Amino acid sequence: MSNVQLRYYKKPRNKFNKKLFILITFLKKKFFLVGIVLIGIIAMLTFIALPMITTAAKSNVRINDDKESYTQLVSNDAPFYAEIDGKVIIANKIDKSYYANIGKIEKQTKVAVGPYQNFLIFQKTLKSTSSITVNPKTSVNSNFKFNVKEEQTTNIFNYEIEVLNDASEYTIYEGDVIIYQNALADSKCTKKRDTKTVFECKSTFGDSSKKVLDIKIKDKNNQIYEVITNKVITLNGASKISCTFPKEPKAGNNPVLCTSPVAVDIFVGDQPYRIEAGKEKELNIDGKVGKNQFVIIGTDANKQKIEQVIPFEVSSSFYFELSAGKNQYDISNPTNLEFIINTNEQLTLDITANAKDSTKGYESYNSTPIDTNFNQVNYINKEVKLESTNNSFVFQIDTTSNNNTAKKLVYAPIINVDFNIKSNSGKLLTAN
Repeated sequence: MSNVQLRYYKKPRNKFNKKLFILITFLKKKFFLVGIVLIGIIAMLTFIALPMITTAAKSNVRINDDKESYTQLVSNDAPFYAEIDGKVIIANKIDKSYYANIGKIEKQTKVAVGPYQNFLIFQKTLKSTSSITVNPKTSVNSNFKFNVKEEQTTNIFNYEIEVLNDASEYTIYEGDVIIYQNALADSKCTKKRDTKTVFECKSTFGDSSKKVLDIKIKDKNNQIYEVITNKVITLNGASKISCTFPKEPKAGNNPVLCTSPVAVDIFVGDQPYRIEAGKEKELNIDGKVGKNQFVIIGTDANKQKIEQVIPFEVSSSFYFELSAGKNQYDISNPTNLEFIINTNEQLTLDITANAKDSTKGYESYNSTPIDTNFNQVNYINKEVKLESTNNSFVFQIDTTSNNNTAKKLVYAPIINVDFNIKSNSGKLLTAN
């Protein structure tokens, strides 16, 4: 048997695959280098170019004097930051200006202001370019005197303020509400008789049994002084009358249900009422769009005086409710149809009424129905004006017909009424 020798030869590498491998390796290195370059460019744009574009070298910052209880800084030309007691406040852009609220300043304070770099997700403050000295908006002046009873027995109560000079120089605030100012139409304070410097002011507990008084005075130089802060006044011994509106208050007359823990005799305006203990009494209260209030004055069964203010608000957004005054009407000719409307705007009504759905007529109650035709029964009235203070209207329609074989005068059992309604503010409605 002959010897057989086997030999293994290494297969030569494909030259094309070798070139492709070299090309891919080269491109990988290039993509890596390109990525590094792109990251560098983005970093330069983000940390150098973008802040240079979005940051002004200097902004003209001033105090906004429109704010009386806190201090606000404003710049009309560039963004800025304010630093106070180590706290940095970045100004917010509103319309075309920049505002920074630095709160209530209790003592004279120096505030640093300067530009900042905006990196979109965070801001880096730069060196401050200037400082602003801010004085307190309010000061304490012990020469202003205040006098009030800490416990009151009526919902409406008085307190006195003694000022320094002629009272006409001052504006008086209860909280943030102006209660006295020279020539103010609805002033809550009057000068005490035979004095020039003592005010008698009225306040109210409203629906609460406690009142916290914060009284401030502004002089002719626009300096504001705190007369009293967080003064708690309590209501004791008075009969508390509770009133609720059965529906959303509306412009015009509102039926208000009131109760009292004891029997009371009261007046609302010139109208007298008696409310028995624990029983609801309906009061008729007129309202107008916006904030309203009515005053209850009287005495309770224990001879305690009652003075109480009940606030309520009529919505300024348009509302409309329509319902029939009655579900059934007496047989009569003509028939008076009444509708109840609740709305807070003047309305213009186009009214159409007919009896086209009635095919039977009736001479009287429980009479035998007669086949008839009511096509001639119609009522049309255009451009009817209805004020928001009115809550009902009535119109008349002839509901009879003798269009039948017996020629008898009969009444329609069903009347259809359609309304096309336009409000003062342009709202268009239909109802039937």
